[in-house]
Amino acid sequence: MAKLGYEVVGLDISPELVKDACRKAESMKVKAKFLVGDARKIDRIFKPKEFDAVIFYWTTLIGYYNEETDKQILLACRRVVKDHGKLFILNHASRDIVLVKYETMPDRRYCIDYGDFVVIEEHCFDILHSKVQTKWEFYIKEDKNLIFQDETSFTLRVYSLHELISLAERAGWKYVKAYGDLRELREYSMPCRESLNVVFEVA
Repeated sequence: MAKLGYEVVGLDISPELVKDACRKAESMKVKAKFLVGDARKIDRIFKPKEFDAVIFYWTTLIGYYNEETDKQILLACRRVVKDHGKLFILNHASRDIVLVKYETMPDRRYCIDYGDFVVIEEHCFDILHSKVQTKWEFYIKEDKNLIFQDETSFTLRVYSLHELISLAERAGWKYVKAYGDLRELREYSMPCRESLNVVFEVA
């Protein structure tokens, strides 16, 4: 977006990810500002009506706490956008696609090779509460051996499209459209196959 001339401000709770974003912006020769901060308190970090839009990308923020916290996050985002402001929740995991994956992939533990390192992921879906419990184990590759480095676990509440719309509406947003493919701007029509990309505007 910075390459297209937009003024971009990124916010993340991880200092390491912010440093990485700064390095990437510098290498790409674009102007963008990145801050370390808790996005749940976005309305305390930025001024009211400071932005034209807020973007969540790749299942960030929404779903990691509880529904009330998610609503408060969306309310806080509403405060920092202008009266014509937009909210984009992009490349978001939906409940529909998670259900299909758990039905078609009985083995919930799999390995992803990133070249120099490997991540072993293990997932468990709590259908009653619509939550995915995930564990990631990180390994460095050394010849044909994997050397364990660290692991992390988290739980993610996955929403269906209508649940996400309802949540956003309670926080002062109005649904505009859902897309299954952002490049082609194809309407969201195959929830079992597509990531969820939803656009809202100020109600």
